[in-house]
Amino acid sequence: MNKCLLFTLSILFASSVLAVKLEINGSAIFAQNPEQNLLIYFTPKNKTVHAIDQDRWVIDFSKKGSNGGGRYDFLIKFYSATTRTLSNSGQAHMACFMGKADEIVQTFFDSQLKTIHFDKVNAVASEDKKTIGITLILDQKTKKMMSKPYLHFRLHHCLEAGKSQTFNFENVTVVKNFKSSRLPAQEKAAGKTNLEIGQLTGYEILDRPAENEKVAAKSLPTFELRQDLENIKIKDTDRPWKGLNLSLPKDRESFARVTLLHFFKGMVNQNSNPDFNFIVGKNKESDWCHMPWLQVGDSGREFVHGLTKERDLESSTMYPVLDAGSNWGIGYYNSFGCKTIEKVFGSGKNLKAIPEFYEHKFENGTMSAKILFTTSKTKYLDGSFTFMAHVSSPGSTFRSLQPVRMIQIDIAVKDKDIQGTSPVLDNWVMTTYYFDPQFKWDFAKQFPNAKMAGLMKMRPIGVHSGLDDRTSYIFSGSQTNSVNHPYWDSGKLLNGPADNQKSSCMGCHATAGGSYSGQYKMVPGIKDESMYMEFKRGKNTDFSQQLSFAKRNFDTQPKLDKLDK
Repeated sequence: MNKCLLFTLSILFASSVLAVKLEINGSAIFAQNPEQNLLIYFTPKNKTVHAIDQDRWVIDFSKKGSNGGGRYDFLIKFYSATTRTLSNSGQAHMACFMGKADEIVQTFFDSQLKTIHFDKVNAVASEDKKTIGITLILDQKTKKMMSKPYLHFRLHHCLEAGKSQTFNFENVTVVKNFKSSRLPAQEKAAGKTNLEIGQLTGYEILDRPAENEKVAAKSLPTFELRQDLENIKIKDTDRPWKGLNLSLPKDRESFARVTLLHFFKGMVNQNSNPDFNFIVGKNKESDWCHMPWLQVGDSGREFVHGLTKERDLESSTMYPVLDAGSNWGIGYYNSFGCKTIEKVFGSGKNLKAIPEFYEHKFENGTMSAKILFTTSKTKYLDGSFTFMAHVSSPGSTFRSLQPVRMIQIDIAVKDKDIQGTSPVLDNWVMTTYYFDPQFKWDFAKQFPNAKMAGLMKMRPIGVHSGLDDRTSYIFSGSQTNSVNHPYWDSGKLLNGPADNQKSSCMGCHATAGGSYSGQYKMVPGIKDESMYMEFKRGKNTDFSQQLSFAKRNFDTQPKLDKLDK
C-alpha cells in the first residue's frame, strides 16, 4: 500500500468524534427493533457502539470541507475492522450490520452518494442474508497510489455471522446521532496490503506471519488444505460405530469412545512435537480433509494450523470465572465427508466454477471432528493440550504467534445404521468433549507421548441424536453448558464450554444454510422435528455450519470482471 495513502488514512485514524451521545444500553435499543437497518462500529475499549442509520449516512458535510458525510472514513474503518489490513497495531474494533441485508446493500452501498477516493461502491448479499461483500472501486488518482484498483471486505450480520453473534451488546453505550464526519480514532495504521488479492479458489491460506515472526514461523508447520480429493479412499474401518444402539447407555458411551479414538488414530501420533500433529497429509491410518472457502476475512484461517476464529470465550456454568480469551477451531472430515466435499467443490485439479452447495447432502458414514482452542489463560485448562497458532485476542483483529489450549472437541456422525438416530434429522448424532484433569481415557496407553497427555483427558459430555432434552443424554460425572434455553430449560442439552449456553449442538447445526429470519436462528436453534421439517422445505446445508459459511464467503467475493463496469 502506498505511503501517501497510508498517511491519509493515518490522519483520518487520528481524528476524534464530536458526538451527541445517547446513554442507552446496547441490548435495550436493539431489542426494541432488531430488524432496523444499521451499520455498527464497535470499540470495546470504550464500550461504545456507533450505530449509523440511513439518515446519518446521507448527511452531506461537504460544504464544511469534509468528505461527504464521513462515508469515506466509515468505509475505511469497516474495511480495517474486517480484514486486519489496517489494524495490525493491535487496536480492538469490530464492524457488522443489523437489519435486512438486501436493504442494507441498497441503502448504504448501492446509492449514488459521492464518496471521495472511490468511483463506485459495489455490494452483494449472500444468499442466506447473513453476510455482505463490499468492493470499493478507487478513483483514478487513488489507483496510482495503490497496488490494485479496489479494496474488498465482508460485513457480517451482528447476531448471525457464525457460530454466535459477532459481539455482545450488553453494557455498552450507543452513539447514534453523532455530528462528526469521522468515527473514533484508531492507532496508527500499520501498512499491510489487503489479504484478499485476485480471484480466489477457496484453497488459499491468506494469513501471513509479520516480519518479526518469520524466524519463529520457520520452526512451525504451514497449513495446507488437501486438494486431491479424487484420491480419497474409503475403508471398512472408517465407520467404527456401525451397529451401535443409542437407546442403550453402554452403546452411547461406546459411541463417544470409538469416534474419538478413530479421530485420534493417525492424527495425534504423527510427531513428538505437538505442533506437527493433526496434519491430514501425514495421517497413515485413514483419509481426512477440510472445508474450502474459510480463508477470508478477520476470522479466516491462520497459517500454522488452519484455525478459524470462533466466538470469544464467556463465563459459563462449567467455567464460572474466566480470563478473557478468543476461541479458534478447525474441522476435519472423514473419507465419506470428503467425497461429498468433492461433489460440491470439485478437486484441486478440477475445481467447479460454481460450487453445488445445495445439490449434495453428506454421504451416509460421514464424520466430522472439530478441535477448538482458546487464548484464555484460565485455570480450568491447566494441563490441556497446547500448540502455537497465529491468532488474535478478544475484540481485536491483530494476530500474533501465541500458545492456544484445547478447550473442546465436537464430533458429528451421519449414519442410518446407528440405531436411535432420526431419519427426519437425516440420522445425525453429535457428541462433545471438554478438558477434565481428573479424567483419563482407557486408550491413553496407545499414545504415550507426554506432550499429548492433555488429549487423553478430553471428557465426553454426552450424546445428542435429536433436538430436545429427551434425546440428549449427559454422561454420569460429566457437565453440560446448557442453561436458560428458551425451549428446553432442563440443563440436559449437549453443549460445551465454548458454545452459547442458550443453544445446543444439534439445535444450532440444524439451522445450517437457512436464511436469517424468524424462527430459524442459530441461537437458540431448531426446537423439534416438526420445526425442522418446516425448515427443510427451504435450502439447507445438511447440519454443516462450515459449508454454510463457505457459501457465504463464495457468494460475497469480489466480482473482478465487473469492477470497471
